[in-house]
Amino acid sequence: MELNQKYETHISEHKPLGRAIRALPGQYIKVLTRPSITTFAEEKGKATWGIIWAQFIGLGIICAILQSLGLLILPPNYNSIAGATAGLSSSTLLVFSIVFFAIVEILLTPVSFLASGGILFLIARIFGGKGTYREQIYTTLLYGVPMVILSYLLFLVPVAGAWLLYLPHIYSLVLLIISMMAVHQFGRGKAK
Repeated sequence: MELNQKYETHISEHKPLGRAIRALPGQYIKVLTRPSITTFAEEKGKATWGIIWAQFIGLGIICAILQSLGLLILPPNYNSIAGATAGLSSSTLLVFSIVFFAIVEILLTPVSFLASGGILFLIARIFGGKGTYREQIYTTLLYGVPMVILSYLLFLVPVAGAWLLYLPHIYSLVLLIISMMAVHQFGRGKAK
């Protein structure tokens, strides 16, 4: 296959949101198990803001639940801040922490993806990238959602160690490079 064929824009009909959501697990498996420029080029044509926001909301809720479980499994030691707790019990502080961090998680999930995606989009444009912001965010979510969930699941394993939490992110960097090449058509043509 010629290099130019790998970058062809694959136009696919946009599915209704419900069907698009049901198709996501298969797309996650596809990009994680068969990552290639062609795979991401095929998937980028399915990008809509509806499916992007559905993934943001779903990921935020799942991460909030997993983070809450983590706080319940290994609660923070509030005794070290006894003077700052105004006489509140540890269980009250734990409930407050769970609610606070769940809200923050739900709000910061889209903000972090959109902000980091914006920075990467600007860098891609500076280097001649041709893709759209929507396609880039969408393809990033196709591997980002399962990798972030995997990181949170590893966080729940007390013996996993702090270093194990970062392994999914190393693979995510590889997938980021491939998806950016597909979305922005980098590496196309002959070297000058």
